[in-house]
Amino acid sequence: MSPRIDRVFVVVCALLIAIGVVVVVGMVLAAVAFANGTSIGIPLVATFDGVRDVSATPTVTITGSGVAVGVVAIVLALPLGIVALQYPDEVPGRAGGEVSGRGSTARRSRGR
Repeated sequence: MSPRIDRVFVVVCALLIAIGVVVVVGMVLAAVAFANGTSIGIPLVATFDGVRDVSATPTVTITGSGVAVGVVAIVLALPLGIVALQYPDEVPGRAGGEVSGRGSTARRSRGR
């Protein structure tokens, strides 16, 4: 069974969205650590060390693992990818050739 292009598109988009979510969460955590001068740690993924000293400018140092961040993104995208690949070709309850209820000019015969 080869995956159809629409399903592959959904899996790729799910991965891109998950990467975007991870990046945005990382930027928010860096901003919080920077503004408050605190340390925020996510075990095995990243640590955001914010320093707020009276004599120096505020800084933030980010240390982390790119592989762990990639694994987190894949784990976030995995449920939608599984659903997209497992979704049946024919949806139960739909007529055989009908694609959409809107804009369709094809009519089904009633058998009268």
